[in-house]
Amino acid sequence: MKKLSKFEIIAGIVGLVVFPIVGYLLIYSPEKYSPFPIIAPSRTAGMELKKEISYIKARGDPLNLKDLASPPIPKEENAAFLYQKASDKVGKLPGEIEELLSERPSNLTLKEKIALDSFIKENEESFFLIEKAITYNRCQLPVNYEMSSYFKLSYFSDPPYVEWLRTSVRLLALKVLWELEKHNAEEAVNIAFQIKKVGDSLSNQPVFIVQFIRLSIYSVMLSSLEKILLEGDLSPVTLKRLIDVLASCQQDIKEMLKLIILGKRCIFIEAVQNPRNFLIEERGLKMGKMSYFIYSRFIKGDALYGLRIYKKMISLTELPLYEAIKESEKLEEEVRNDYRKEINKLFSKSAKISEWHFISHMLLPDIFGTFKIFAEYEAKLQEVRIVAALKLYRIKYGVYPDTLDDILLKILSPLPKDPFTGKNFIYKKEGDRFLLYSVGANLKDDGGEPEIFVNGVWKRGKDDIVWGKWDN
Repeated sequence: MKKLSKFEIIAGIVGLVVFPIVGYLLIYSPEKYSPFPIIAPSRTAGMELKKEISYIKARGDPLNLKDLASPPIPKEENAAFLYQKASDKVGKLPGEIEELLSERPSNLTLKEKIALDSFIKENEESFFLIEKAITYNRCQLPVNYEMSSYFKLSYFSDPPYVEWLRTSVRLLALKVLWELEKHNAEEAVNIAFQIKKVGDSLSNQPVFIVQFIRLSIYSVMLSSLEKILLEGDLSPVTLKRLIDVLASCQQDIKEMLKLIILGKRCIFIEAVQNPRNFLIEERGLKMGKMSYFIYSRFIKGDALYGLRIYKKMISLTELPLYEAIKESEKLEEEVRNDYRKEINKLFSKSAKISEWHFISHMLLPDIFGTFKIFAEYEAKLQEVRIVAALKLYRIKYGVYPDTLDDILLKILSPLPKDPFTGKNFIYKKEGDRFLLYSVGANLKDDGGEPEIFVNGVWKRGKDDIVWGKWDN
C-alpha cells in the first residue's frame, strides 16, 4: 500500500471539512454564497412565503380545493340530480327549438309557435322536475377536488353537469318565450326569476368553474327579461319588483368574483406544492429526476410571487368594477413585463431559477380578464333595471324622461352607473323612443354600436353594450 505524503494527508483532512460546508452553502444558504446562482435557493423567499401562508390562514381563507368545497348535501336534498333527470329526459334540444333562443326578438312565425307549443307540452315532466329542483334551494355539483382531476375538469373537458344545467335553464328560457307568445308577460317574469333561483342555488358551492356557470345562468335570465321588457306589458307592481330583485344581484357579483379568485389561488397553491404533478401530469412535460429536484427545491420564490399577485387581486374585489379593471390591467402589465425580463435573462449568467416564476406565468394570466367579464354582466344587469324604471316612469307620466337623472329623483335611487366608467349610462331619447348603452371595455362612446358578429367571428372595434334596440 502506497504511503501518503503529508500534503495528501492534509488535503484529505481539509476536503473532509470543507466539502460538506461548501455543499451546505450551495444547497441551503442564501444565493450570495453560491458560485452557481442558477441553482441557488432563497432562504428569504422561504421565510416570506411562510408569512404569506400565515396571513391566508389568519383570514380563514382556503388553502386548497378541499377546504374551499362546501359540506356535502344529502342526495335527497340536492337539486343537481333533479336537473340531471330533467336534462336526460329531454336529451339534445332540436335545432329548430334551439334557434328560438338566439339573440333576436321573440316574434315567432306560426310554424315556430306550433313547434314551441308542442315541445313544451311534450316535456311537461322535465319542467315539473326543474320546478321541484328549484324548491330545494341547494345544488351541489359532483366536482372531484383532487388537483389532477380538477385541472382536467376545469380546462380540458366539458363536465356532464354543465349540460344538465344548460339544458334545464334553456327549458325555462323557452317557457318564457311560450308565455310571451300567449301574452302572459307577468308569468314570463316569474319564470325568468326561476332561472335566477337556479343560479342562486349554486352559491353554496364556492368553486370558480361553478361560479362561471352561475354567471352564465344569470345571463340567460337577463336575456329573457330583455325580451319581456321589449315585447310585453308589465304592471307597475311587477316593474318595481323587477328593479328590487335585480338589485340583490350586485352583491352576488362581488361574491362570485371573490370566490373565483380564491378558487384559482387554491389551484395555484396546490400547483406550487406539487410541481411534479402540475408540470408532468397536467402539462405533459418530461423531466429527469434532477430537473424535478431543482424545480421542487426552488419553487418558493415562484410561490411567493404568485401569492402576492393573488392577494392584490382579491383586494380588488372590494373596489367598484371600473377601478378594479384599471388596477388589474396594471397588475397584468407588471406580470407580463416580469415574464419578458425572465425570458431575456433565462440563458444569461445571472439567471436564477428562484427568480423564474414559471408556474405563476402559466396560471396568472387566466385571472386578469375576470373583472371585465363581470363588468359586461353588470352592465346588462343595470340596463335591465334602468329600462324597468324607464317603463315605470312612462306609465306614471305618459312619456319617457328626458334624462336618466329624472328617474333618479322619482323612481330609481341610487341611479346605477356604467361599471366600465363609474359614470351614468348613455341615454338618448327621440320622441317616444330611447337608446341606452354602456361604453364597454374600450371606454369609447361608439354611438350605441355594439361588437358585431360577422361570418362566425366577433368583430372588435365598436364595443358598446346596447340594451335591446330603439324601443317604442
